[in-house]
Amino acid sequence: MYENRILLFALLAFILAPISGAWSAGERVRYFIGIDGPVGAQDIGMVEAAGAEVRYAYSIVDAIAVEIPQAALSGIEQNPRVDRNDVGRPK
Repeated sequence: MYENRILLFALLAFILAPISGAWSAGERVRYFIGIDGPVGAQDIGMVEAAGAEVRYAYSIVDAIAVEIPQAALSGIEQNPRVDRNDVGRPK
């Protein structure tokens, strides 16, 4: 199960990776945010309140694909619903 989750994240990262290589602090970037449990309305609201645009909410891997200001990620990681191991910039 864990291997399938990693494979799916890697595939999604490849598909959704931005073309630009610049990752400045003020730039909006695409991230996958892993959620501890099923994604709910409160999770969507939490990332939107941080300034993120929700691209897709996944149910199979309990994650949200977002476009978010780089500076807002540290605040998102502090939320207890966020699985910190799944927060990362697509390659």
